[in-house]
Formats: sequence, C-alpha cells, structure tokens
Amino acid sequence: MRLTSLLTLTIFNTALLIYLTRRTLRTVESAPTKQQLSLKGEFMYVVPADQPAVNYQLAYTATDSEGNVITDAETRVEVASSDEAVVAVSQTDAKSGSISFGSPGLANLNATVKTKDGTLLGSFGAQFTVTAGDVAAISGGSISFEGLTEAPEAPAEEQAVSA
Repeated sequence: MRLTSLLTLTIFNTALLIYLTRRTLRTVESAPTKQQLSLKGEFMYVVPADQPAVNYQLAYTATDSEGNVITDAETRVEVASSDEAVVAVSQTDAKSGSISFGSPGLANLNATVKTKDGTLLGSFGAQFTVTAGDVAAISGGSISFEGLTEAPEAPAEEQAVSA
C-alpha cells in the first residue's frame, strides 16, 4: 500500500513538473518582452539517502526574439529544491553549486533564469528519488495528457545541462 502511494505521488509530481515547465516555456514564447529562453531538461535521478554530496554545473543559452544572445551579466539564476529535507541545494555562484541528500523521498531541483529586473525567462530542472536503501529503478515510464502536446525538441546545444 505504501509503495503504491509513493509511486502515485511520484507520477503526480513528475506530471506536474512537466506541465509547469512546459507552461512556463510557452509563457516565455508569448511574452510581450519577446525575450525567449529555449531550455529543456528532463532528468530523473534515483540515489540512496547516504549518497555523498555532489557538485552541479548549469549550462544554457538565452536569446531574444531576434536571436541575439542575452549575456550572463543580464540574467540571474536561482536554483531551488522542492523539498530541502530530501535534496538540499548550496549555490556557489550563478551556474554552479552542490546538492546533498537527506531523507528518503522525492524532490525536484529547479533552475529559474530571470532578467536582472526579475522577469522570468525560463526554467529547467531535474527530479530526484532518494531511497532508504539500495537504489531501485523504474524505466520506460511515460505520461500522456489528453489535449496537450509536447514542446518541440530544442537543438542539442541548447539542452546542455549538467546536474
């Protein structure tokens, strides 16, 4: 019963993360400022709770509606965990930091890219399942939503994200 509840919660959180990420990207594409950030991140990590802390590096390219690159100096990045008790974030600078693992559970790690004045450009993230013991895995899972279509794939160089 408990495993079923955990799987249901995991599936729901995954679906919600995908929906919100895609909705954010669609909002950016139609924003009056015409600034766009083409980012796509779909990562799932399953780690044991006693996994040592790991460093992360972010990579992305932000462009305006005319294809001009928006420099890092014109943006700010916030990296946050949906549950600090499961995955805690320590951001060293705008594009790097470390994460540590705690209690078993599910956490989404989101990198939000904004202009210096706080206008949202886009976001991307990774999902973590932290287990109490040996790592288990689910593969080949998918979720379909009636009436919704996926965002087109970004070119490979725009997907370069390391967590």
